[in-house]
Amino acid sequence: MNLFEIDSIYRNVLDRAKAIAEENEGVIPDDLSAELDAIEMTREQKMENVVKAHKNESALADMIKDEIKTLQSRFASHENSAEWLKKWLSMFVSPGEKYEFGSGKISWRKSSSVIVDETQLPDEYFKVVRSPMKSEIKDAIKAGATIQGVSIEEKQNIQIK
Repeated sequence: MNLFEIDSIYRNVLDRAKAIAEENEGVIPDDLSAELDAIEMTREQKMENVVKAHKNESALADMIKDEIKTLQSRFASHENSAEWLKKWLSMFVSPGEKYEFGSGKISWRKSSSVIVDETQLPDEYFKVVRSPMKSEIKDAIKAGATIQGVSIEEKQNIQIK
């Protein structure tokens, strides 16, 4: 699916880039950038093709993200339904009983779990997660504070609309 028609020369390189990325966990080698650079077109034509390709890829990524949300919702629904059916079945089969059918079997197994009252638990059994508070640090530096080991890096981020 393409929202925008991209020049066939660019399309070929971009299709190869996508195929390589799918085989390499999303990583696209730099030599494909050189191939895009080598295509004979005006600078504006190249930029327009890349903008179109970016919009196509962003739209596809958004569609996939939406489909993932839909599938996650369906997954949760089916998982909850299966758990509810298991709970319902456990009310009719006493612990230790076993049944076997052509489509499956029912049995029990022992397990153990740790029940914790955190109000009484000694500190030595808690995890301590140490993480810098970046927004507070940034505010402090902007207010004039000097904090060892910290600097603010100004960046330029491209936007494509």
